[in-house]
Amino acid sequence: MGNTSSNTPADISALVSLAKDGSPHQKERAAWALSDLSFDLDNQVRIAAAGGGISPLVTLLRDGDSVQKEIAAGVLWQMSLNSETRANFAASGALPVLVSSLLSSGNSHEREAAAGALWALASDRENGVAIADVGGLYALVDLVQRGNVNERQVAAGALWALSGSTEHQAVIAALGGIRALVSLASDRKENALGVLWNLAYNHLGRQDELAACGAIDSLVDLSRTGTFKQKELATGVLGFISRFLSAQDKEDIAANGGVETLLIRVDSDS
Repeated sequence: MGNTSSNTPADISALVSLAKDGSPHQKERAAWALSDLSFDLDNQVRIAAAGGGISPLVTLLRDGDSVQKEIAAGVLWQMSLNSETRANFAASGALPVLVSSLLSSGNSHEREAAAGALWALASDRENGVAIADVGGLYALVDLVQRGNVNERQVAAGALWALSGSTEHQAVIAALGGIRALVSLASDRKENALGVLWNLAYNHLGRQDELAACGAIDSLVDLSRTGTFKQKELATGVLGFISRFLSAQDKEDIAANGGVETLLIRVDSDS
């Protein structure tokens, strides 16, 4: 297709039509071309405007073969990052299809891209509610539990975006998300720490569960040796937990060198 920024609306409309109504081979070729084009923000807007450009991609993600699904998921992830095209997703029926892709036993790239699209879409409150309504929290927690490293990290990012809601926090915890997130945070994954921050804030039961899942050792380690953001998040979660720790847990933190961390947290809160 040449320079991705020089394609006309007519070119893009033709590709969208092929992705919708072409032969299987034409659909795949058109999807690849749209994938290349979707790295340009202006082209993303043109794709969305071209005869319901998102809807044919959603159909490919739902009904296509494994290659078509992977390509379509990637294009949708790119387009979900654009605030101008993000509004088209809910109306196109994309949300339940993206959630279903998370539960797919097929291509890991498809699952990762679907989680990435949901992460971007969840930045909008209405989308966040809609994602939860179609089972997105269950699917994302499931992916954090069973996915590969990249899938788990991206799914945790989506959960971080969704876990600002107290209702969503309760669902994530009830689905067993805390243990899976603690495990992921132990691997120095920042997104998991972000979810744990939201879950632990001002909630005694979840703070107890974090301690019971063995989070304290990992949090102390991250608060001392992690990146700046990891230290900030880990120290915050430790601060929430420390208010209700048993004497034994406090001794464990002291033994691991975490007293300084907690003192810093107390000073910052005062």
